[in-house]
Amino acid sequence: MIKDQDKFKALYGVNIKEELSKRLDIETANIHFINDAAGFLQGEVFGGAARGNANALGLTLGTGLGSSYSEGGVARDADLWNSPFLNGIAEDYLSTRWFVKRYNQLSNNTVAGVKELTALTSTDHFATRVFMEFGYNLAQFLIPVIKKHKADIVIVGGNISRAFGAFSPELIATLKGNEINTDIKVTKLKEHAALIGAASCCDLSFASEISVDNAVTAAKKS
Repeated sequence: MIKDQDKFKALYGVNIKEELSKRLDIETANIHFINDAAGFLQGEVFGGAARGNANALGLTLGTGLGSSYSEGGVARDADLWNSPFLNGIAEDYLSTRWFVKRYNQLSNNTVAGVKELTALTSTDHFATRVFMEFGYNLAQFLIPVIKKHKADIVIVGGNISRAFGAFSPELIATLKGNEINTDIKVTKLKEHAALIGAASCCDLSFASEISVDNAVTAAKKS
């Protein structure tokens, strides 16, 4: 039932589960859905950068803002993209379009996206400033969220995470300046995180047993 978001127009009113059931010859009862942001973090908790952490936050930064949190090994959608932030909503400041808009405001030049802007940081002080501002804004956004969920770690994914080295110094410095020492890490599983997370949700207890069996087998081999 998604509409007016310039996506999935051909699927409006379509029962996705029933259509997948017909095409894949799978019972509808055996088809499950997970939010992509939650799937991303579930994958990182299951076998990525957040493995072993009780409470984790996940952010996918790109054309939009995806957010999720994990408690007890189960990830859920945090749905923070439209939360009030600065003079608008979080996604206005934590997405690719903000980079493009802000760089144009400072330099009167245009870039296609974050990848192109990253390449300019060694020679263009405006590009460097944009990343510093982004790091600061991201920290301000994260401070109350980290406190609310008592997060041990934050995993950053999405296309913008590839520029982590450009904005992380300001991000981490601002967090520490506010007495937040939570680990901030880049996704380990990258584009595979959501798929691994979705697969691991089929039976978390089974996944846990497999992990234990693998550990025992490895110990015997050593």
